[in-house]
Amino acid sequence: YISYPIYSESRTPIVDFIVNFERRAEDLVTLSEKLGYDVAAHYPKTKHKYRAERKPARELLSDEVKDQIYRNCKVEFAALGFER
Repeated sequence: YISYPIYSESRTPIVDFIVNFERRAEDLVTLSEKLGYDVAAHYPKTKHKYRAERKPARELLSDEVKDQIYRNCKVEFAALGFER
């Protein structure tokens, strides 16, 4: 779940745009406009039927697990504007 090494150097993003999963429909439109290419038409739809529990992660995870995720992903929380 830690993906910032893919798009950063020394914990600093080196990409122009990051698609936020929670806003992916809106972000894919923005990205398509920036690139002049219909990204959404080629965006894979994976794992969308496999999660039996549809509650948000914040309701499913313990405080301990949420703290660990935050510690591991501080860079992504900051880059994507996630709240702790």
